[in-house]
Amino acid sequence: MREPSDRRPYRQRARAASTEATGRRIVDAALASYETVGPARTTISRVAETAGVERLTVYRHFPTEEALAAACAATIAERHPPPGPALDDPDPVDRLVRAVEATHDYYLGAEPLVGRLRRDASLHPPTGRWVAELDARLARLAAAVAPGWASDPARGPAVRAAIGLALSYETWLTLTRVGGLDRDTTVDLLVGLVEAAAEPLS
Repeated sequence: MREPSDRRPYRQRARAASTEATGRRIVDAALASYETVGPARTTISRVAETAGVERLTVYRHFPTEEALAAACAATIAERHPPPGPALDDPDPVDRLVRAVEATHDYYLGAEPLVGRLRRDASLHPPTGRWVAELDARLARLAAAVAPGWASDPARGPAVRAAIGLALSYETWLTLTRVGGLDRDTTVDLLVGLVEAAAEPLS
């Protein structure tokens, strides 16, 4: 007996919803592995086991490792939007404070994932591209922060280097995880670093 026509769209929607849910579960499993062992050591078998599906199911949703990595990157961006505040404030100190706060909050929210990704960037090409894109975004943010800081052109390189340090993951990790500093203290210290770099040489 032929299935009633009004039932077919319902079944199609249900299958589509089930397929989407399975895809999300696979991506979540991959990201969980990224956080624990890193992307370079994440295997399809590990992802399948964590997601509770067969390896073939993973391949049906993501035919290549590149496809799975791209889905993971999109999910990371959705859950942890990379830093990029609106920097329309004419005051350079305010711009810097907002930028440092934004990167601090990003690293805090995305840790330990960001740390694992940066560690494996040279070992896992898709991760290397993700880290390069993040670094390029941070470089654009630093360039947007820099104007107005150095009254002495000779101090420009020092200012740009100090801003780069203030926005970097490694600086955040050292100050907060190793040094145990809180958010406000971290921001004040890094703004002070840039202010010191901008001081004209006597």
